[in-house]
Amino acid sequence: WMPDLFLKPVDGLSVARKIRGGRSVVWLPWRKLEGAHRFEGMFAMAGNGVARGRRARAAIVDSTPLILAMLGLRIPDDMEGRVVDELFASPLKYETEAARASTGSAGGEGVYSEEDEQLLKERLADLGYLD
Repeated sequence: WMPDLFLKPVDGLSVARKIRGGRSVVWLPWRKLEGAHRFEGMFAMAGNGVARGRRARAAIVDSTPLILAMLGLRIPDDMEGRVVDELFASPLKYETEAARASTGSAGGEGVYSEEDEQLLKERLADLGYLD
């Protein structure tokens, strides 16, 4: 899914929006870099259970499993990312599909209960995705 070629400019360099002449890369002062894509980002949390002052390395793909865990929802096995547990005063309690299957609590049922599946189908139909 990744491109064949990915350009990562060195700090202070930016790929210009339009190629002017023979220069596709121009030197810009830090304050004039607008909308430049960067690998680095910021991840911040606050709220009940979040430990003050803790730091962790997280990636954007960690957002979804973390939110699912915070909501107490099961995390699909094929989902990328991880639960950033180290940001909490006490570990989050969450379940993965593999853990549920290994404990035998899945009981051969699908991912959703019958009620949840019906509600999901109704919502998708209302949005025009199902007939």
